[in-house]
Amino acid sequence: MIVDLIKGNIFDDSPSNIVFAINIEGHNDAGFAGVVSGKFWPKLANTGPVEIGQTFHYDDPDSHIHFHAIVCHSLKDGWTDAPIHIEEGLNRVHTIKVAESPTRPASVVMMGAGMIGQMQGADVWRNLGAIARSKLACWVYTL
Repeated sequence: MIVDLIKGNIFDDSPSNIVFAINIEGHNDAGFAGVVSGKFWPKLANTGPVEIGQTFHYDDPDSHIHFHAIVCHSLKDGWTDAPIHIEEGLNRVHTIKVAESPTRPASVVMMGAGMIGQMQGADVWRNLGAIARSKLACWVYTL
């Protein structure tokens, strides 16, 4: 469920949980995933091939941010079924997050809105619909 849409830098609001998209090829060194792999989670940059629909989690000990990466698109085949995987991934995060911080919404990157997503034909409105249908309370961020 979308609590608010926020235009700004996701890191400016001291997030406790950040959710974002990654690809099945495992090359996560560009876009928002590139920022996360470069500053917080180095192993994310090259996970190798992974299955669509998986969700990976990492707790950064320095920033105390819980990162949740949803595998929801392909660099080669695009974002066709991304909304399905986004909603399912957010519901998995909801199960984990509710036990940790039930009152604070998760900070979610507007998936597919970046340059790579747009070049691959991501449907941001369908992705937002998936976020809205999920059980996870979300602040959705865009720049």
